[in-house]
Amino acid sequence: MAVVLIAVIYLYISPYCKYVIQGNSRPADAVESFKDDWYLIGGFSGEAGEEFSFLKQNNRNLSTDIKGYFINDTIYCFVPQNTNVSRLRASFTFDGKVSVDNKLQISGLSSLIFTDTVVYSVKNGPTTKNYSVIILKSELPTLQIDTYDEERVLAKVRYVGGTLRLYDTESGYAQQVLPVEIRVRGNSTASLPKLPYKFKLDSAKSLSGLTPSTDYTLLANYYDPTMTRNTLAFAIAEHLGMDFVPESHMVDVIINGEYCGVYCLTTQVDVSSASVDITPITESDTSGEALTGGYLLELETRIYDDMTNAFFTSSTIPVRIKSPSLPTKEQTEYIQNYLNEFESCLYSEDFTYNGKSLEEYIDFESFAAMYWTNEIMKNTDFPVPMSYFVYKDRGGVLSAGPVWDFDIAAGNIMERPDAMDPTQWLSTDTTWYGRLLENEDFNRCVRDMYYENKAWITALPQYTDELISSVEPVQNNNFIRTYIGLNERLFSTEDNDFYKDVSFLEEYLTLRLEWIAQNVDDLENRVVTTE
Repeated sequence: MAVVLIAVIYLYISPYCKYVIQGNSRPADAVESFKDDWYLIGGFSGEAGEEFSFLKQNNRNLSTDIKGYFINDTIYCFVPQNTNVSRLRASFTFDGKVSVDNKLQISGLSSLIFTDTVVYSVKNGPTTKNYSVIILKSELPTLQIDTYDEERVLAKVRYVGGTLRLYDTESGYAQQVLPVEIRVRGNSTASLPKLPYKFKLDSAKSLSGLTPSTDYTLLANYYDPTMTRNTLAFAIAEHLGMDFVPESHMVDVIINGEYCGVYCLTTQVDVSSASVDITPITESDTSGEALTGGYLLELETRIYDDMTNAFFTSSTIPVRIKSPSLPTKEQTEYIQNYLNEFESCLYSEDFTYNGKSLEEYIDFESFAAMYWTNEIMKNTDFPVPMSYFVYKDRGGVLSAGPVWDFDIAAGNIMERPDAMDPTQWLSTDTTWYGRLLENEDFNRCVRDMYYENKAWITALPQYTDELISSVEPVQNNNFIRTYIGLNERLFSTEDNDFYKDVSFLEEYLTLRLEWIAQNVDDLENRVVTTE
């Protein structure tokens, strides 16, 4: 049965696991090879191998090398806000004699003012080619990571060491300088032009005002041209009262002098005071009360790639144990049996099992908040399921959360007409919820939560406006570097137009919320009366 389910799920999700790049090549140790669907329109070298950079050894006001990004005959250089560019010495490799305003330029020696566009002329025999150099400054905090020996960060299985510098938007100096280890993270997103990352510090530190943590994630939001869907989902879950919601902050990211784009900096989903703040379970907790928690689980279809710490429930829901990272046999058996007992209760005729009711297995409020966050955003990953977290604290019941991974939610997937349709329920027949909504008490909890928060939910498009306004000033820099190119564009609109994508999102949410308001009472019709 499980094998059949895996095959069906693979066929369902395989269209969404192919998004990679053509053009710039990656070394053999990369997570996956790039394919033909994605492409970039530039690179950190020109078509004929030209290079342009500002090296820190030649520029005392720089803390890292800044590499120029070539798009045709324009070279973009991305630097933190308030970087002094009044006098910079450029290093370059061009085939020919290089000049600016008819003045000879020597690589690494000639100093110029770069407050405005500077045009370099390269004369090779009878031909002259001009390159426009443009300095782009960040309007966000800038997270800069320099790895040791400039080792490239391309693998999921191995951390690369280095130094992290975090610049605020006011000073030209790094506010924090910390040792760091970084690697690639993600599933399908790990093979995109704009890679997502996970990094860890040697001790808990607060970055950009987030709760101090040792483990952080950089969400690339490459699938989402508005760069806001994940943050919007976090806000919904927090307002609906979920206990553990990822904190986040937008930052610009530079790695080894290469500008990577705008990222969502957030704490890693794990058992910690900065994320899922429950009692950690240790290797010695193998009996009694200690064995009951805390566990962090991920309902994740893609466990067929790696069955480590993974199992299927009695109803074939795929589950991976995220914490503890190395569960004992007793711990694995306990949490698997707990989920199986919950399902026995859920699918029983009267919602009881061994004398226990449904509320003695799960927390209704968190499961209702999870339902509404995914339903409002119409998150197509949720029913599969993908990136669906639940946790169980010591002595407690199973709770839903944190919410995660909404970049292809809210209609952002053209290959799925049903997902782009802002009407109809998404989650009512999937991953436990079809049966949960047949339970009178849970159904009432879901409907009550909606009406208690209706005013805020109805105003969600206005909140989206505020979120968009924080991203709008930096979107141009992001899309110069990480242009979303497709042979057949997958997401939202067919144009690479930030403002069209924003309009689509706002219109989609408006129509979605109108439909929910008109149909929320119909959920009561799903209740099944038990004797």
